[in-house]
Amino acid sequence: MQSFTSKVEITAPVGSWESLSAAIRSGADSVYFGIGILNMRARSSINFTLRDLVKIAGICRKNNVQSYLTLNTVIYDGEMKDMQKIVNSAKKNGITAIIASDQAVIQYAVSIGMPVHMSTQTNISNRAAVKYYSQFADVMVTARELDLAQVKAITKAIKKEKIKDLPDNWSKLRSLLTERFAWPYRGNVTSALTTITLLLIGEHVISFAAGLIK
Repeated sequence: MQSFTSKVEITAPVGSWESLSAAIRSGADSVYFGIGILNMRARSSINFTLRDLVKIAGICRKNNVQSYLTLNTVIYDGEMKDMQKIVNSAKKNGITAIIASDQAVIQYAVSIGMPVHMSTQTNISNRAAVKYYSQFADVMVTARELDLAQVKAITKAIKKEKIKDLPDNWSKLRSLLTERFAWPYRGNVTSALTTITLLLIGEHVISFAAGLIK
């Protein structure tokens, strides 16, 4: 389980070596990226290859940066072997967590002991959904459609109802309300951080915004 912390985690999307370097230099605590086509960032960035995982993991460890691999598309039967190969490689190379939405990815990752973060694609919009997904993950990206009041109500319910029975280690909810606050990512990132993220812990709502890439 992840320990409760009041520190805001600054995360940045990266799709190239240049953007990875820029995120680290700018002080990102974590980065998220895709491999190949099995992720929702496949069309918004160059994306890395499976062979790049070793180098990415090494760079992140060296700089004390968390690494999140997005594997959040719908997975078809014909893609199962490729998906499993990616998850296996992520675990082998020490990637921090997989960001997933498809149950095939979630269940496989859990089965081999690979940490999972729930993608916004899972549409977590209420505490019942939080309870359900808490069996798989401690970190969840809530649905884009939620406003701050709704997300705050969910985080309060986590404490009140002791979801996962962890009174001192509540699940964290990150809400990427990009559609409400304008998605800042434009092509490859070459400087600064590029994501607007809301980190909600317990009853506290902490927001931060990275530099906008025009």
